[in-house]
Amino acid sequence: MSKLDTLAAKVKATSVKLESLKAEYAEARLDALRKVEMTKVGETITLTFKGRVLKTTKNKRYGRYRVKEGKTTLIDEYMFGIHDLRFLVATGGI
Repeated sequence: MSKLDTLAAKVKATSVKLESLKAEYAEARLDALRKVEMTKVGETITLTFKGRVLKTTKNKRYGRYRVKEGKTTLIDEYMFGIHDLRFLVATGGI
């Protein structure tokens, strides 16, 4: 077996392992998202997690989220999607 064949075998094994890890990550992420309750009333989206209540509204001009907890603004312009925001809340990023 040549060095090239050995490397190709290692790449294939690593690729299989990577796909397995991606599937495991996707399942864990979905589980985390399910823990953050989301309700929408009008233009306001409320995220509830472990007693915290975060309110988000979309900026009209750029479509970015403003995230508030009570009267405190946590994030002025969050530019990613709402589910990414939910994941951030679930993992303690906010």
